[in-house]
Amino acid sequence: MNELQELLDDITLPSGIKSLETERKNNMFFITSQADEDVVEVGRYVPTAKIKASIQEKRVYIQSSGERTTTPHQVSPSVEDVQQEEQETELIEYACFKGYDDTVIHNQALKAEMFDILKVIARASERGELEGIVCDSEGIEGIRIVDGVEENVSVEIVSVQEEVDEDDDSVVNWKDNKYI
Repeated sequence: MNELQELLDDITLPSGIKSLETERKNNMFFITSQADEDVVEVGRYVPTAKIKASIQEKRVYIQSSGERTTTPHQVSPSVEDVQQEEQETELIEYACFKGYDDTVIHNQALKAEMFDILKVIARASERGELEGIVCDSEGIEGIRIVDGVEENVSVEIVSVQEEVDEDDDSVVNWKDNKYI
């Protein structure tokens, strides 16, 4: 959690975000965006995007070589082992950003900018993956980051919406349909 907080303190904010606020409630961690009014017009009572993560704890065993593992050093019990000290451990907290779309990033205002923040966090992480499709004025781009490494992704459009002639009788007009 300390590494995440340091990353957020030193992060270059995308255009439209003035600052980030972090909050911890019980076993949840929230990263809230504050809009830059000079760049983005967001209403006073419009909630801006918020990233939600659950906080998990894991016990890490420190081996004599200094290596950290999640399993203790296993040896057969003997008289010498009883006399030795216990293996050194450390309890580590980490943030789990898990779920799809609105379960990770809440609220619509500044959602794309907060996804950019989430990509920076994913690139800095040791474990996990982030997948998404970003659509902007330049086109569609696929994003996939696995264990901190960005992978090549291709996105293929398989269906294109055609222009519909509203005067055509074979097309259902859902807006003015008397049966709905």
